Amino acid sequence: MEGVTVLLAGDFQEILAAILRSPIVDELNACLKASLLWSSVQTLPLTTNMRVQFSGDSSAGLGNGIAPVDPETGLIQFPRNFCTLVKFADDLMDAVFSSILQNYYKPNWIRERAILALKKASVTNLNIHVLRMLPGNEKREIS
Repeated sequence: MEGVTVLLAGDFQEILAAILRSPIVDELNACLKASLLWSSVQTLPLTTNMRVQFSGDSSAGLGNGIAPVDPETGLIQFPRNFCTLVKFADDLMDAVFSSILQNYYKPNWIRERAILALKKASVTNLNIHVLRMLPGNEKREIS
């Protein structure tokens, strides 16, 4: 397959191959960077933070070293509206999806909401909770 150009997009440090019922070592060994092909890969870094570019909000680029830093502590100063901290999942759902019944069909409203979780099980439970908040009957497809 000489001369074939393939475009791969993403953060290779965050993406691993999913191998069912295998130890993490097998998944790490199956990643692109561990492949014999990696020596032929040309990486091109992004030069423009598109989230900042489109939103015009410099706080959207916190990970790029452009966030304001507290001169006394040297720590990043997050904007007051950066996130909502809660103790219980129900409080989180109320904070993030408070008006879901009025807005669930609006793509821009949905796009502005995100919940970060450490474990896939937590994400699954939160997704189920949000889906139960929506009107209509649940439908499942069996493939």
